[in-house]
Amino acid sequence: MHAPSMGFGDHIRGRGQDAFDQVDPPPDGGRPLADAVASLSGEGEGFERENRVLVIKGQLPQLSLLDLTFQPGWKGVEQHAHDDHVDAFFILEGEVELIAGDELLRAGPGTFVAEPLGVRHGFRANSGAEPLRLLNLHAPDAGFADAVRRG
Repeated sequence: MHAPSMGFGDHIRGRGQDAFDQVDPPPDGGRPLADAVASLSGEGEGFERENRVLVIKGQLPQLSLLDLTFQPGWKGVEQHAHDDHVDAFFILEGEVELIAGDELLRAGPGTFVAEPLGVRHGFRANSGAEPLRLLNLHAPDAGFADAVRRG
């Protein structure tokens, strides 16, 4: 994930510069690996709430990633908009109804949706018997992970 993109998509498509954002490390080797955020399978800060589990997998000022699981019967998130960050979703398991503006998108595993600044959006699980599990990205974090911690 590149947040912000800085042209990474064009680079991957072969339309960018060969040396896209790659620079030689400084003489001292640069920042240590300990400065990186790594969250292995089963790791992260977990929060159980009623019929859902929220796991903060990583948080930087530029980006946060959460692994969210919603049990059947969960009502969803009402439509809202953000003026300070992109809110994006990658569906891992189950089905969801994503609402963007006046449009409804029924989506399953492998679906990615990114809501740009100011786009009204929300989502709800379909009434199936399976849990809904998705990755939720915020770029920049804009205080989202801390809001999850506060409940």
